[in-house]
Amino acid sequence: MWIYSSSWSLGASGVVMGLVALWLVTGRNPFGVIWSALRVLVTEHRFLALVLLAYSMLALNLLEARVEANMAPSITWDFTRQVAQVGTGFLLALQRLEWAPLTHLFTFVYVILFPVLMIAALLHYVAIRDFAALRNHVVGYWVNYLVALPFYLWFPVKEAWAGGVGVRFLIPQVFLAFEQVYRPHSGLDNCFPSLHTSLALTYALVAYRNGHKRLGAVLGVGAGLVMFSTLYLGVHWVLDVAAGSLLALLASGYVTDLLPATTQPNFRTDP
Repeated sequence: MWIYSSSWSLGASGVVMGLVALWLVTGRNPFGVIWSALRVLVTEHRFLALVLLAYSMLALNLLEARVEANMAPSITWDFTRQVAQVGTGFLLALQRLEWAPLTHLFTFVYVILFPVLMIAALLHYVAIRDFAALRNHVVGYWVNYLVALPFYLWFPVKEAWAGGVGVRFLIPQVFLAFEQVYRPHSGLDNCFPSLHTSLALTYALVAYRNGHKRLGAVLGVGAGLVMFSTLYLGVHWVLDVAAGSLLALLASGYVTDLLPATTQPNFRTDP
């Protein structure tokens, strides 16, 4: 498909999807939202610092990949078989629904929509100067990675299609160079918990928790699509998605609601 034919086409598709997402979450001209966000980033450095903190995670991700490669010879255990015991029948049944348009849709969701969800939320919070929501969004982002990191290093679980149970990897049917483009940033056994699930759901829950109902609704739909795509495309196991959902509850702060001494956050609504 032409979308995945080059870095340029991938980037252009992401920009278009980002503009559509901004329009959906704000109901405003997306270019106006971007301009407002840029003005805030230039004039209020605390917002810029949080955005830079969010994207510094990319450096940690690359470092984790190098550390994992160095550790690989000493990691002789694997938990794929144990994780595969739950829900494999569901994955196989789900893939019986394979249909080319669905594969195109969910590959787009997995590759392009997923990162757009984070960017749209960031720009929205910055544009309306909601520092508390932006902080919770970025903190949630970091909590997800820091909690998942030990699992990726010491609890290896291969992706579902590589688990030897008959689940097929559907992304390369659409995005031929996916393994070459994506694999350097994510190990084949970095599967449990599903960060696609936990991050996408965290963004939606943080939005709801901070009173941004429209944003939360759009991100919630996006999170649902992302979660389903990881299963349909043969990337994640059912337990990966379940663990990712629990991680999202933790990262977004909802777990603290179960503690009696928790101080509830101050909610705000969209302007």
